Amino acid sequence: MTFLHVVEAHLQAPPTSCPTASLKAHTWNAAPTVPRSLLSAAMADLFETAVEEVKVLRTQPKYEEMKELYALYKQATIGDVNFDRPGVFNPTGRGKWDVWNRKKGMTQDEAKVAYVDLVEALKAKYGM
Repeated sequence: MTFLHVVEAHLQAPPTSCPTASLKAHTWNAAPTVPRSLLSAAMADLFETAVEEVKVLRTQPKYEEMKELYALYKQATIGDVNFDRPGVFNPTGRGKWDVWNRKKGMTQDEAKVAYVDLVEALKAKYGM
């Protein structure tokens, strides 16, 4: 379950301590209006935590997983790729550019959520 799903589920569930919860249930099923700044701040905290956690995995992730981490990190911190593709004499740079460019159009918040989800999967796979 992703971070956004957890937040949405929490906001849509009626409070259990409220004696009139059953009377107000219809209002809790309406789409929640969460301030964007609150979600962004929480997402930024989770993202920064994930960035630190991925550095201390027991085993280094596979090359393909590392490329995906790189692309999501760059998309989350910078946005769409903002320079020309490196030349043929820079194969490493070209590879990084290609994988980052595949994320073009993804918002920075979407990239942060995807990065956190990937790190959670890697933690389960490789341990900390």
